[in-house]
Amino acid sequence: MIGVPSSGITEAWPKHVSRIEEALSYGNGEYELTDIFDAVRAGQMQMWATDKSVAVTTLVQYPRRRTCLIVLAGGDLDDLRENLPFVEEWAVWHECDAVEVMGRKGWLRALPDYEQCQVHVRKTLPCIPSSEIH
Repeated sequence: MIGVPSSGITEAWPKHVSRIEEALSYGNGEYELTDIFDAVRAGQMQMWATDKSVAVTTLVQYPRRRTCLIVLAGGDLDDLRENLPFVEEWAVWHECDAVEVMGRKGWLRALPDYEQCQVHVRKTLPCIPSSEIH
């Protein structure tokens, strides 16, 4: 995978937007297309791409460690797996302790050298009008 520089996002975006959109459809509404585009353009996220796949990462700085989180990935799964070492190498250069993937359970089968370290669960609460809270 080749890292797309923030200055090159406008040119690269049309080639990969459908894959990014598909990957976002499996999420929980954390991001929309414009959020990803703006974050990559601002240098807050990184976009990695080949002719067959795309991934978006962000660096997460915890008090005691730093990780590279793959926020989304889409396209050809074999191509993604084959090119993941480029992202991992970049993460090492940026002093990351790990690369993490947040996504569907299927990633456990797709990435056998990664281990499940926790489970994310979510309960969406109903919207209660403020007049009913008091």
